[in-house]
Amino acid sequence: MNCDAFTYGETIAMYPAGVKALFARGGCLAWGVVPTSTAIREQSVTTLMTHFENVMDHLAAQGIDKHLITEQAIITPSCGTGSLDPEDAERVFALTAQLSTAMQEKYHF
Repeated sequence: MNCDAFTYGETIAMYPAGVKALFARGGCLAWGVVPTSTAIREQSVTTLMTHFENVMDHLAAQGIDKHLITEQAIITPSCGTGSLDPEDAERVFALTAQLSTAMQEKYHF
């Protein structure tokens, strides 16, 4: 399952039973936390990580173990990279890779 976690990240917490069921059967949640708009120009690994951790904390507050959330997470861009200028698209993919590495280092998954 995937979601636009940059714009609508906290809305996933409206469906804790569905997320728990997804995780219970071994599924992953693809978090589209890297924006695919000109908003990418104002982002850094630090701002994206802070935003993503806030979204995960919001979901964890609904009774889902944060370790499970991080362990079954895939970091992705939100939808729409193909319509960006090449420089912005390259930044999206670079920040996606950097954010993924930072999350792996912090949460050891």
